[in-house]
Amino acid sequence: MEKTYRSILKSISWRATGTICTVLISFLITRKLDFAISIGFIELISKIILYYLHERLWNRITFGRDKTKKPEHRICETSDESIKKTFHPLKQKIV
Repeated sequence: MEKTYRSILKSISWRATGTICTVLISFLITRKLDFAISIGFIELISKIILYYLHERLWNRITFGRDKTKKPEHRICETSDESIKKTFHPLKQKIV
């Protein structure tokens, strides 16, 4: 599952690309730069929010994901495993 900040950054980069396209098309149709920029701004904000919500929703859907794949590595041991290794009675030396 993606981290929240990754979804946010993807949303912004995608919308920047889309908004430039929207402003250009709006300008070509209206020949009014202020109108085209207004359309682009409204489109930018609304679609960032919609894309973010869409991404988060799809992260909850398991359809099409490989459930048999296990992580390739572990970052660290759990505290229980660490404690068992440290305080295992047979591994302690009596002085």
